[in-house]
Amino acid sequence: LQYASPATISRCGMVWVDPKNVGYQPFYERWVKMRCGTDYKISENRRAEAECLTILFERYVVPCVNYVLKGQIGDKIGEKLTQVVLIPDIDLCKQLCSLLEAFLPPFDDIAGNR
Repeated sequence: LQYASPATISRCGMVWVDPKNVGYQPFYERWVKMRCGTDYKISENRRAEAECLTILFERYVVPCVNYVLKGQIGDKIGEKLTQVVLIPDIDLCKQLCSLLEAFLPPFDDIAGNR
């Protein structure tokens, strides 16, 4: 699909969205919904966990990704970090979610419902 024309993609019935235009935040939001509820809705008893994860994401992950990939610290743009293996922002977010899934205990363990 990378080299296909828009006409070819539309004939196949696909919608092509460039990952640069979507970003990594929708992936993280879906991960929070899957962890704290269903695909579409966060359950009421898990809302506090979802809000905490979202606040931490906005406070730490977004600035860190901006620093690593763009060299941005706050409003200032400096030199971006040199990566040995280039990793796009979505893959950084996927790795973070996998680590959180591995290290954060399941909700039943937190609530004491073993």
